[in-house]
Amino acid sequence: MLFASVDQGTTSTRTLVADSMGTVDIKHAIVHRQFYPQPGWVEHDPLELLANVKECVAAAGGVSAIGIANQGESCLAWDSITRKPLSPAIVWQDNRTARKIEALKRSGAETLTLERSGLPLDSYFSATKLGWILAELPEAKAALRTGRLRLGTTDSYFLDCLAGSFATDVTTASRTGLLNLVTCTWDPDLCRLFEVPIEALPEIRPTVAEFGTIEGTPVLASVVDQQASLYGHGARREGDAKMTFGTGMFALAITGRNIVSQQNLRVLPTIAWQIGDEVSYAVDGGVYDAGSTVDFLRRVGLYTELAELKEFDLPPATDSRGCRSASACRTTRRMPPSGWRVGQKSLFRAISC
Repeated sequence: MLFASVDQGTTSTRTLVADSMGTVDIKHAIVHRQFYPQPGWVEHDPLELLANVKECVAAAGGVSAIGIANQGESCLAWDSITRKPLSPAIVWQDNRTARKIEALKRSGAETLTLERSGLPLDSYFSATKLGWILAELPEAKAALRTGRLRLGTTDSYFLDCLAGSFATDVTTASRTGLLNLVTCTWDPDLCRLFEVPIEALPEIRPTVAEFGTIEGTPVLASVVDQQASLYGHGARREGDAKMTFGTGMFALAITGRNIVSQQNLRVLPTIAWQIGDEVSYAVDGGVYDAGSTVDFLRRVGLYTELAELKEFDLPPATDSRGCRSASACRTTRRMPPSGWRVGQKSLFRAISC
């Protein structure tokens, strides 16, 4: 039997095929465009992402089942009948709702978000992005009035368009800021807080579930990419952890049935996966830019080939805080100085301290 995994990520979409013996073959990868219409805004074209997912599914060939991994917090609006996007895909890196976040913090709303979703107020999560779409885009407002509005993370858009299933999984829902971590359902109070109509949100299903079919092939798993890598790296038991480097760098550790919140350590509770009726929780932390920083350094001409980064001819410089290297920061467990916008993905620093 052959199984296809489609990973729709921040900079590319790729598919690999695995057999029942564990042999894995990367079949296809496509890079998509990034749009920066204003400072702090990051967008993708939903139709481009959808076309790339379809191409990657086709490249997998004849398989028994498909699983789809997604970006997590990136989200959009679309029409329930035509499936036409009513907004760009607003990427997790996007910071357009920073002022809204500050206003909510001043109102004391973070007490509710921490209590229900486990997440602090930050524009990184989907909730204020979805609220912004409804507040700012006339087409979305019109669709709400006619009962045709759909709001969701990118996975629910792909599943709706390709598999006929308006659904998301519990791991992805846990990254929106709208999910109640205890009940694993959309929280009405959080939806009211962020002015997101709960009736426009997708059904929440377990990570391993029936998500419809694509060209006759069942989609049997949907999950956030980082949680997918946690499971894929063999982390299964409480205390198991992984760290991956892609566009950003992310660390997750399984906490089992326990919801663990460590705000002072800047790690956040999330859902690792739900298989059957059992929900496994995790803690999450990271930084926005890791591999993307390396790509930026290449684009500005600081190196040509990756091999050039294997060695450094000069000793590390001492910065204004007296720290000589990133490894020194990790050794002494130094936290970023106050005033940094570290947000949720802030467990470690990449490149420099």
